[in-house]
Amino acid sequence: MRRLVNEKTLELNITHELMNRLGVRIFGLTPNYDEPLIGADIEYFSPIGTKYIIQFKAAKKGTDGQHGWFNLNNNPKKDQHEILDMIAQAGIIEARYLFPLVISDAFLLRNFGRLLAYTVPIEAERITGSHNWKETQHSIEVWNNNTFQVHSTESFDETDSIEIFLSKLTQEIQSSELYDISFHEYVEMTVRKIENLLIEKEIWGDREHTFIFFGRHKETNEVGFCQIPIWIQSSKENMDKKQRQLEDFNT
Repeated sequence: MRRLVNEKTLELNITHELMNRLGVRIFGLTPNYDEPLIGADIEYFSPIGTKYIIQFKAAKKGTDGQHGWFNLNNNPKKDQHEILDMIAQAGIIEARYLFPLVISDAFLLRNFGRLLAYTVPIEAERITGSHNWKETQHSIEVWNNNTFQVHSTESFDETDSIEIFLSKLTQEIQSSELYDISFHEYVEMTVRKIENLLIEKEIWGDREHTFIFFGRHKETNEVGFCQIPIWIQSSKENMDKKQRQLEDFNT
């Protein structure tokens, strides 16, 4: 029987809890980014300078609510962490892992609606350290006291609790700059920056990441968010095209 505990199930449920705690509602975009999909007219929302890639991980083993082992850099190209860290350090977008200490299906079912309390957030760059991330899979051990250890190393580190993360994110949303462009342009600008960064670093291939963008209603000042899975494309064949786009964007 297939396990209920997987990255997609955790992502959908914990993101819902996270946004409820932040007091923001969802709005959606069509593939053309120009029509409302869920509950809000996108034309009345302006993007704000708060955006995230949040990488959820499902534990491979551990103790429910207490401790978990997770695999890192385990995508086919074994470059997931390298890319997340590079994007974050370039200042394009915040990149953060969320590690739910949810091991068993029974614990998942008993705690629907309160999984956030058992989730540990860690910034991508906090994990990087001096490890070799080139085509290498690692594992991370995470505890409910917000400490973690990346293997193989004997050094431990500590991250913010989920409550501190929520407080910081709330402050960031409240103080974030408002952009006088459409959401369509904002999304494309962000994706273009990331693709050009990958081309600059000669990291080739296509990969999918889940982005969270926030916006503010022009009339009511209400904050909303959209969660979009986006293909990031980086190929040698498109290198010249992407470089021309970057030149156009910078001018």
